[in-house]
Amino acid sequence: MGRNEEAKAIGGRIRQLREACGLSLRRLAEPGVTPAYITRIEKGDRFPSVRVLRKLAPKLGVSAEYLETGKEPSPRLECCSDQELIQELQRRGFKVTVNITIEKEG
Repeated sequence: MGRNEEAKAIGGRIRQLREACGLSLRRLAEPGVTPAYITRIEKGDRFPSVRVLRKLAPKLGVSAEYLETGKEPSPRLECCSDQELIQELQRRGFKVTVNITIEKEG
């Protein structure tokens, strides 16, 4: 994957998580990471440093490594129950699919 594609993938993950957490650009911003800069990252116009990813990750409920690579267990928001999270995502227009496996022990 080229640097441009990587930047777009990172930006897409940040935007998706920011929206799922209900954060505005202003609320996600940190000292040295302005809302305008976050917009450029989300569009894939800027490639964020590890320092920037480390500042944003806690507010998004994931690790900096997940923001950079997308390879980590699915991010889990700790702010609400599973049912509340599903309802909120559906309210925002996301399609949510839940898979449950039930097996009898023994």
